[in-house]
Amino acid sequence: MIDDEDFFDGMEIKPEKPQDSIEINIIDPNEVTSELLDRMNIDIGMRSLIRDLLIHGYNTGYSCEGHGVYAPYVAFKKGTGDGTFEKNAGEFGLELRRPGPCCLSINDNFCSLCDSSIDYVVYRGEKDKPISLIRGQL
Repeated sequence: MIDDEDFFDGMEIKPEKPQDSIEINIIDPNEVTSELLDRMNIDIGMRSLIRDLLIHGYNTGYSCEGHGVYAPYVAFKKGTGDGTFEKNAGEFGLELRRPGPCCLSINDNFCSLCDSSIDYVVYRGEKDKPISLIRGQL
């Protein structure tokens, strides 16, 4: 198991949009614990998906189940992961948000105009369909 002090050493903490988050990349399923997901501030409804993403090598930490107010989303660093999620995103009710020309002028990681990013791959769902009720599988 990872010691807290060693775990956060050298890790980039990003208190930016869309929420405070810790980005990590873990492939060992034994290391993806409830405590780790708590420290990453992952919504309960997103934990199964985020756990699977981490196991498949996706560098993720940005996600939201929507809370009935917003559309659920998940974002991961471009160039990470084994491609499994991209093939199965539809099973989770999520669609790829492609960056538009508006993204070139953003100062944050995420564009408020098109809900996408230059540095991250962003998938969004529909506001009235929470991820926690859609049980896809990676």
